[in-house]
Amino acid sequence: MKYKIIVFILMQTFLIDVSINASAQLQKNVKSDTLISNCLSEINSDSIRSFIQELQDMGTRYYMANNRREVAFWIMNKFLSFGYSNAYIDSFQIDIYGPVMQYNVIATLNGITNPDIFYVIGGHYDNVSNQGSMLLAPGADDNASGVAATIEIARVLKKINYQSVTSIRFIAFSCEEAGRLGSTDYAKKARIENKDIRMMINCDMISNAPTLGQWTVNLVKYDNSACVTAIAKYIALNYTSLLVNETFNSNSASDSYSFYDYGFQTLFLQEFELSDYYHSNSDTIENCNMPYCAEITKLACGILLQQSIHPMVKNLQTAQKGNDIKVTWNKSKESNVIGYNIYKSLNPADGFLQINSTTLGLNDTIYIDPAPTPFIYYYYSVKNVDELLTEGEIYQFDSAMVLKMNQGILIVDDTQNELLSPLDSTVDDFYDSLLYLYHPHQYDAIVSGPISFLELGKYSTVIWHTDKSTIYSKFFLSKNEIKRYLMSGGNLLLTTDNFTYANDHVLRYSKKYYTGSLAYDYLQCDSMYKNNTSLFFKARSLSSGYPSMEIDTLKTPATNNHHLLLIESIYKCNDASYIYSYDTQYDSTSAQGNMKGLPIGYEYMGNDYKLIVLGFPLWYMYFDQAKTFMNYVMENVFNESIYVPEVNANIGSNVLFPCYPNPFSTTTTIRYYLSESDKVNLAIYDITGKLITELVNKSQSLGNNTVILNSEKLNNGVYFCTLKTNRSSETIKLVLIR
Repeated sequence: MKYKIIVFILMQTFLIDVSINASAQLQKNVKSDTLISNCLSEINSDSIRSFIQELQDMGTRYYMANNRREVAFWIMNKFLSFGYSNAYIDSFQIDIYGPVMQYNVIATLNGITNPDIFYVIGGHYDNVSNQGSMLLAPGADDNASGVAATIEIARVLKKINYQSVTSIRFIAFSCEEAGRLGSTDYAKKARIENKDIRMMINCDMISNAPTLGQWTVNLVKYDNSACVTAIAKYIALNYTSLLVNETFNSNSASDSYSFYDYGFQTLFLQEFELSDYYHSNSDTIENCNMPYCAEITKLACGILLQQSIHPMVKNLQTAQKGNDIKVTWNKSKESNVIGYNIYKSLNPADGFLQINSTTLGLNDTIYIDPAPTPFIYYYYSVKNVDELLTEGEIYQFDSAMVLKMNQGILIVDDTQNELLSPLDSTVDDFYDSLLYLYHPHQYDAIVSGPISFLELGKYSTVIWHTDKSTIYSKFFLSKNEIKRYLMSGGNLLLTTDNFTYANDHVLRYSKKYYTGSLAYDYLQCDSMYKNNTSLFFKARSLSSGYPSMEIDTLKTPATNNHHLLLIESIYKCNDASYIYSYDTQYDSTSAQGNMKGLPIGYEYMGNDYKLIVLGFPLWYMYFDQAKTFMNYVMENVFNESIYVPEVNANIGSNVLFPCYPNPFSTTTTIRYYLSESDKVNLAIYDITGKLITELVNKSQSLGNNTVILNSEKLNNGVYFCTLKTNRSSETIKLVLIR
């Protein structure tokens, strides 16, 4: 199992879920469904205990132990004994210490009217012990508890003869401890077969809690699965004694990640306080809390039932559309859904009002709310209406506001050190210099944290740069805000040498993206690939207007002949177009040149938003080439205007722009603006404050001025350029690197 320490991350989510204490609509037992209540009352802690005990009594369930097939057949026979005649062993082969067969166990409660729509619940049955796993590894909490919960839910649904509209699939996975191999095998095959899996609930370590006191469950959520999290919170509050603690997935170790990896919505249920007996011979049933385990089992079962009885609309989204707000959602495939009702609120705690008047609900999946007041949040929810004209609860909603996006360009600095570790301030100065004509604003995401939608929404264009060295990029934590920004019509330029890590915080050499992810739906990325021997030197232009860009050899060491290693190829999807390909000084038949010609940059010029994604770090390119690229993008793609300072007759405003290039090696251009005629002194000082040279010392007229600084007589290092007039003084930093 996964990770001993959970990182708790607070973030503003795109799909804003109702908090426990916020809404009167979520008070205990309000509109609690009798069928769900009756079903959950059948879940029995003694029954769960017996399943855990039997699994523990097998001695070990290690994926390399000789009894691994016997364990799988025991689980299958449990399903068969409940009446699941379709239970079967799904075999697959792994090759860790040579080829070895492994066994997932699968049983299905077939849907009555929509058998091809699946809701999956499961957990891994294999286990390990740090004291030796071949003969003894009891694994009661990790993870007989999750398997027992899955078996118990299967037992109860058969006992009450539950008639599900959609299919519910129960899976016991092998080889989680070897790297999620069992769940990966199943999820991959499900994706290839195009199975309609609406959600996967992963139960893993759910039986450790104090005997006394209030119990809490961890809801480990994924960025594509806000709907599942919202349902879980609703069920926990209305049908169990559990409090919930939401954590954002920052680890790829448990089986839910396999489903997320292949584009399915998922949720990971886990005990709040991880067992001290994790991965040891002391992980026995005596150290498990059975009533607590039963409560989490009820939670998992309730999620399945709620979706079967009152399916939630999928992919609810709201965004600015001109001066209006557009609400969209996916068409429900369930045969009992006949329409949709739209609800609106200024404050979710005060409840929602239905805003469509149709009794049977809307047939469309788009609703336009005309001309709301700018800069005010409006909250929307959509409910399915079934053939009996009944609805579910409001346990999810989304918010939007009309923004102006009138403050120009924002540069989001999401770097600590670049690939070869220049100073972060050096990289900041580089981007300032590239865009000095446009007077950009800077936001340091590493210092200030994930950026909010309100902050992004001030700007018509956002330029976001990340690197390999940043352990947890804030792009990952701001994904929902970026989604909202793009949906509202913003322009985004993303430049990164590790697209997959920025998106998923997982290091990969290849990755496929699917519908439901930010990468596929909004960043227009189908997949990525990189090779650990390929060496990158040039981004070759594939589109008119975009200049080719080469690595500045002064910024890279002679190692690998000034080439960069581990640059990713990124493949477009949907309506995007390629603009750059991977180029190198090595032949394509060589190990160093085997990525030559692969795509590393694309653009998306939609009516909804505009996007450019570069799979290489712009900072390493020659400054003049990068500047030509940036000017073309700003002027011809994003339609940004060059900044012209406003002149105030009463309060003069002088402007000293960032110099360019910066850092520089031979010359750099210094530009400044005078709001009126004045005596000007423009001078260069070293880091100790010593005057090095005066560039200007005379009276000058109102307007723009340009001076070239030559480095011929200067040593490498940091310098300061100061502009002094009779009324003001401004200073900028310069860095000389030869």
